[in-house]
Amino acid sequence: MSLNKYFAQLKKRFSGWSNQDVFTTVLTIITYILRGCYVRLFMGKTKGLVMIGKGTTIRYSNHLFAGHDLIIEDYAEVNCMASKSITIGNRVTIGRFAVIRPSNAYGGEVGEGLRIGNNSSIGTYNYIGCSGFIDIGNNVMIGPELVFLLKIISLKELIFQCMNKELRENSLR
Repeated sequence: MSLNKYFAQLKKRFSGWSNQDVFTTVLTIITYILRGCYVRLFMGKTKGLVMIGKGTTIRYSNHLFAGHDLIIEDYAEVNCMASKSITIGNRVTIGRFAVIRPSNAYGGEVGEGLRIGNNSSIGTYNYIGCSGFIDIGNNVMIGPELVFLLKIISLKELIFQCMNKELRENSLR
């Protein structure tokens, strides 16, 4: 893309914005990219741009594998110590204050891990405790304030477990 086309695209994107607002936004993006460049040095493998927000913690980033355009917003925590690693697809956003924690940061059993598909996002204030392997597909948007604590099981297994629990409770009466 030529430089003129790029600037025309930027001008169109920020039409109606004041110069101060455009400057603030571009400065924020540049700082996200600089943090991402630093983290990228220690990541397992990544194919494209990595943007990291302020106050974000990424532990054991050598177990983090990402595609193109990963954004981890402000104050998120990603603990990547997992037996099957943390694998993130293309164009994925992890929201502010989201926590991904397959294992305790201070020792203990190592969790299995997580895979997030392409064009997916984890909303703000989510907690994903992936002690069992969690596979989030492509084009998935997880809203704010959700908690995943256990292994993902099939609907059939869930119904079976609920029926067994109900049978046990009824037999105790």
